[in-house]
Amino acid sequence: MEEKIDVGYDWREEKTKPPVGKGLITLLLALVLIGSTTLWSYNSLVSLSEAVGSARAQIESNIQRKADLLPNLVRTVKAYAKHEEKVFKEVAALRADASGRIPADIAQASRLNRSIDGVMARLMAVAERYPELKASEQFLQLQAQIEGAENRINVTRMLYNDTVREYNAALRRIPGKFVAPLAGLKPAPYFEAEKSAKKKIRLDL
Repeated sequence: MEEKIDVGYDWREEKTKPPVGKGLITLLLALVLIGSTTLWSYNSLVSLSEAVGSARAQIESNIQRKADLLPNLVRTVKAYAKHEEKVFKEVAALRADASGRIPADIAQASRLNRSIDGVMARLMAVAERYPELKASEQFLQLQAQIEGAENRINVTRMLYNDTVREYNAALRRIPGKFVAPLAGLKPAPYFEAEKSAKKKIRLDL
């Protein structure tokens, strides 16, 4: 009678066993992929958010620059039109409100810009009644500076709105759509001018 020798394992049984830890490795790889994608998306959104803030600051800086022209404009007009006290008081009140103040958000910056446009338009209307004022060198220099400020605001407004468009689109896309709420990131508003405020101040007096 032939005696069977027990070698301790059956190669046929070993062949049918699933690879040890394969499911765990797959799970770990999935977690690493999700984590890295989330981190990349978060960093990308933060960078875009900072870019929006930087573009907004440029608009606000140029609006402040335009506000800083008001005292010089008032002094020039006042030298020829001393009796326009109502307009001068309006400008003085606005200048005091705008002096050294950076608006808290883009909507406030837009309102401040419209207010400055309004008082400047009234000053220009006064200047139109004084040919000597319109021809003075100082007034002509102020016209050029105001035009420059207006152009810079328009350029920075376009830059800001382009940056906001890119940022808001990233918030709506996946994975940003899921990462943004976790990071507390919200869509940014566009710099929108009212229809009545879209016309440039007339400087061709």
